[in-house]
Amino acid sequence: MVRNGKRKKSQQVTAKFFEKTPDFCLEKLISGLNSKMLRLIYADEPEEIRDIADGDMTGFLQDQANVVECDIRNIWFSDLREDRDNMYLDVTYQVALDRDMGDRIEQGFKDQLVKLQLTRPVLGMNETDIYRDWKIVKIEV
Repeated sequence: MVRNGKRKKSQQVTAKFFEKTPDFCLEKLISGLNSKMLRLIYADEPEEIRDIADGDMTGFLQDQANVVECDIRNIWFSDLREDRDNMYLDVTYQVALDRDMGDRIEQGFKDQLVKLQLTRPVLGMNETDIYRDWKIVKIEV
């Protein structure tokens, strides 16, 4: 039931995208978000993700420093809202991470949830930017 609740909420968020942009392509958005997620996981230094993340991501990067493989198992949208200046998108990833433990590789048997909050400006953007202009402003594991 929990999974169905997440799916239903995700579908509601997707419907909001289609209301704003009738020719919206969900696969294109997910592809761009997945790319950002993988860059976060594999980044060594904050400078490597400065173009996709605002704020201090040092703690997250340190926690993921020994990740050698990331398998994205699932993605859910939990909220899409906007104020006068920005749109906000809340996304939850279910990932399995393999980690380098020095003498062995620990495989990601236990899935981890990573919640991202992303934002993009509302004004001054054309429709195609809805796929690329998201910046990560908050991470919760």
